[in-house]
Amino acid sequence: MKRIIGTILAAAAATAAPLAAQRADLVVYGRIWTGDSARPWAEAVAVRGAEIAVVGLRGEVRGLVGPGTRVLDNGANLSFALAAEAGGLLTLTSVLGSLYPVATVVLARFVLHERLAPLQTAGVVAAMIGVALIAAG
Repeated sequence: MKRIIGTILAAAAATAAPLAAQRADLVVYGRIWTGDSARPWAEAVAVRGAEIAVVGLRGEVRGLVGPGTRVLDNGANLSFALAAEAGGLLTLTSVLGSLYPVATVVLARFVLHERLAPLQTAGVVAAMIGVALIAAG
């Protein structure tokens, strides 16, 4: 019996090691220029150690994301770049970008008909007043 358990544990360790080695340290999602004329644009890049592991579509890279993988999405960078290019207020863009929890609460209230606690209502109202004050200058 001990021999069977030892064999099972050895097999589990042997399969777990390659999976951990395949995980990426960093994954960046977004529109990424590759410099390759055959495939000039990619949706994601996975980095393992000091090397680029995979450049490709989100689905190709998604399997490399593990518990220790840092994941970045450059969509927020695009909103900052567009605001700066248009001469907009970067302070307003950063505040609006950080309001995603408020959007989640508001959607839960109106789409799912969930009830808001008084503290949640106060938080949403305070966030909206803050946006209005920043927009007013």
